[in-house]
Amino acid sequence: IPIGYVLHKLNGDVIELNKEAYKIFGFNKILDPGNLNIERDIFSNSNSYKEWMQLLKYNKRLIDQKIIIRNTSGEAMITNVNLSLIESEDGEEIVQAIFTDVTNDQSSKRLIDHTLKLYEFADGHSAEELLNNGVDLAESLLNSEMAFLHEVDAKGLAVKKTIWSTRVKNAVKNTEILSAYPLKNAGIWLECLTAQKPVRFNNYITEADKKGMPKGYVPVERILAVPISEAGRVKAIAVVANKKFVYNDLDTEQLSAFAHVWWANVERKRQQEQEQFNQQLLTLSQKLAKLGTWSYNLKTGKLSWTDELYQI
Repeated sequence: IPIGYVLHKLNGDVIELNKEAYKIFGFNKILDPGNLNIERDIFSNSNSYKEWMQLLKYNKRLIDQKIIIRNTSGEAMITNVNLSLIESEDGEEIVQAIFTDVTNDQSSKRLIDHTLKLYEFADGHSAEELLNNGVDLAESLLNSEMAFLHEVDAKGLAVKKTIWSTRVKNAVKNTEILSAYPLKNAGIWLECLTAQKPVRFNNYITEADKKGMPKGYVPVERILAVPISEAGRVKAIAVVANKKFVYNDLDTEQLSAFAHVWWANVERKRQQEQEQFNQQLLTLSQKLAKLGTWSYNLKTGKLSWTDELYQI
């Protein structure tokens, strides 16, 4: 595991850093440390940096802290950091940071946590409720400001249903909620369906073939879409948008893994609901026709009667 090492002043100016730190930060070449500033170039926001420095000045040492930084591509990273406030030869207080990238570990934990929440919600809720809950969980999992699910018809010609996250629905209260539409009206995310592979656009506004969001919706800045396939056919497309930083390969893997579990639970719920409906319909039909049925298991000797047969 690469272990980064950085010495920097309290104002963020870098004094020294090792090769592993360059790699973790995403630099493709060794730069003059004097041109780097931790607060400006690495931290996710200036206020966060100042808060950590105030905490360090008070405690002098911080062990196993989880700090969110950003690499040179703007991608958020989770680091496990040990910070120490030491004194230089000229008496100046400087910061010694030893850290590792634990983004994948933390992301895996988030995926597990969100998947468990999905299973817990599925117990006792309908397929429709599970669809709505799942889109909110997908939005949370990917730290996004928008999420929706397109359910594709059997012929692959239209979006027959769209489930929007609660945040989106609240933002467009005075606007008609878009649900179904022909795929010929779809934007650049359609490649997700035709090629059956995830697509992401981190600078959406510059894409030539974009269609944009309907009037009254929050504009899209960056977007990630993954297909949910079954037996070689795309059944649905899960989409998240407007994460603060760019979507990366890990985000794609996480959304795809979560979306397939989510959809499998929705399909299971729908099957259960259909079976319950069929049973209710059969019971009502028998009652109206005064028709009863029974079954006998030759192997076990178990005899079962319907309710109407008991009445007869």
